[in-house]
Amino acid sequence: MIRRIIEDDQPIREVARGFGISERTARKWLARFRAEGLSGLDNRSSCPRTVANRTAEYWIGVIKMLRREYRLTADEIAGKLNLARSTLVAWLTGAAWVA
Repeated sequence: MIRRIIEDDQPIREVARGFGISERTARKWLARFRAEGLSGLDNRSSCPRTVANRTAEYWIGVIKMLRREYRLTADEIAGKLNLARSTLVAWLTGAAWVA
């Protein structure tokens, strides 16, 4: 695709249509190639680099303490800390939990 755009001087719109992608996606890949060369065309993870609403370390410590010392369920902890049950369940069942 990039070769057709750069070397063959074909219009981005036509090349994108030929590959079955949007013009916007073709321009994104072209910009990556121009900025990073061939390595810019490698597959990338789509997961975010940071999580804006990540549970603070303080709350994680409180959750651990309530779970270990008082043997509270996720529902009970959520009620006491006024946190979403889904947040607690995700945290308790995730890789971060160490019993």
